[in-house]
Amino acid sequence: MPPPKRSIVPDAAPKSQDNPMPTPEATLADLTRENGYLKQRNALLQEDVTALGAEAERLRQIVERLHARTPSNRPNPLSGGQ
Repeated sequence: MPPPKRSIVPDAAPKSQDNPMPTPEATLADLTRENGYLKQRNALLQEDVTALGAEAERLRQIVERLHARTPSNRPNPLSGGQ
């Protein structure tokens, strides 16, 4: 007889700072403060995305320049220069 199946999800979610659901005792001031923090964090992450996009473009241009400098048919050093 197989063992009974167990749920991997606990019956009650533990109370933590990571829980996105506000607790019933959360006040308007708490929610306003959290909203302000999340807006600020979102703005910082948007700046990071923009900076990473610019960095990726810069690196792409560097790679293109490096490939343009490298001749596609290099002379074979063993061919005797012919």
